[in-house]
Amino acid sequence: MKTNNVIFYIVFLLLLAPLVGLVFPDVNPKTDLVENRKLADFPEFDLHRIADYPEEFESYFDDHFGFRNYLIKLNGKYKRKVFGIKEKKAKVLSGKDEWLFFTGNDSVEDYRGLNSFTPEHLRRWAEILTKKQEYLKSVGVDYLFVVAPNKSSIYPEYLPDWMTKVSPQTPLDQLMSYLKDRTDLNILDLRDALLSNKGSDVLLYHPTDTHWNSMGAFIGYREIIAHLGSSFAGHALSDQEINLSFISSHGGDLAMMLGAQREVSEIVPLVVPNHINARKKFDLPGPPRDVSMQLEGSNLPRLLVFRDSFSEALIPFLSESFSFSRYVWTEWSEETPIKRLLEESKPDVVIEEWVERFVNEERLLSYAEPR
Repeated sequence: MKTNNVIFYIVFLLLLAPLVGLVFPDVNPKTDLVENRKLADFPEFDLHRIADYPEEFESYFDDHFGFRNYLIKLNGKYKRKVFGIKEKKAKVLSGKDEWLFFTGNDSVEDYRGLNSFTPEHLRRWAEILTKKQEYLKSVGVDYLFVVAPNKSSIYPEYLPDWMTKVSPQTPLDQLMSYLKDRTDLNILDLRDALLSNKGSDVLLYHPTDTHWNSMGAFIGYREIIAHLGSSFAGHALSDQEINLSFISSHGGDLAMMLGAQREVSEIVPLVVPNHINARKKFDLPGPPRDVSMQLEGSNLPRLLVFRDSFSEALIPFLSESFSFSRYVWTEWSEETPIKRLLEESKPDVVIEEWVERFVNEERLLSYAEPR
């Protein structure tokens, strides 16, 4: 067989592979890929919407063609190794020393100072948060709005060289300055605390994950307790009341988004209280990701937290400083049954925690005030 014919057949088979894998899914390599989104469903054929069918089928094919996960992982691997560029579909940016950064929610644009709030946006932020604080004050509950920093805000030295600042002011800088100057809101930006505690020996964020690690969360926790004061919480756990160890771990969520979780590893600091007294409480309703903790026989204040994924690492620490603590996986919007949650939890203080990248215009426009 001539060489040209061999090449032709090989190319033909390669081009046919995605279709074969789609029709016969069992031939696909067993390769997991985490994309933090729902893949497109097979479109239902409807004569009344026939014009939309080609685009819907294309979306389905793009998400399910044969050998897809394997090819994406292979593609991501060689882009990282050879070119060191970001994987746009996965929203991951390759930094220095194999650090990975999340690029979703305009994180890159925010860091570089390319985005900014208008005066109306800032006024709206102040209005919404003030109404929350005033509502809670009317029922005898304190309020604290906490912002957990993006990894790029704490470790910019690991960003690629091209990711320079166009303006020194970020949207979070704008918002915090405006709220401090124009309102009496109880707000806490954790950037300063984390930056001042950043050392060379113990990292505060995972190099291959979007989140802070337990040491970063521990520093954030102590700042929260100090900010609240003794009237609304017990004492913060001291350095003598925790145990610090180091473990080797596979890559985090950013590595998973690139299909490379097993290909990378990192040394992770693990902070655990010496004496874990808080226990899960199971008699309150809520989704599976909602957590309630209780200190039996304690007279400490009670806590309700509206949270995102950054609060996951806070739970072991905050739960030791309150007699009861409830962590609700949602932001506090007009859809939130706030009266029911207050009646069930009976908190002395409500904390609303947001990661920095959520403090943006898009989030604001969908963020309705409480009823």
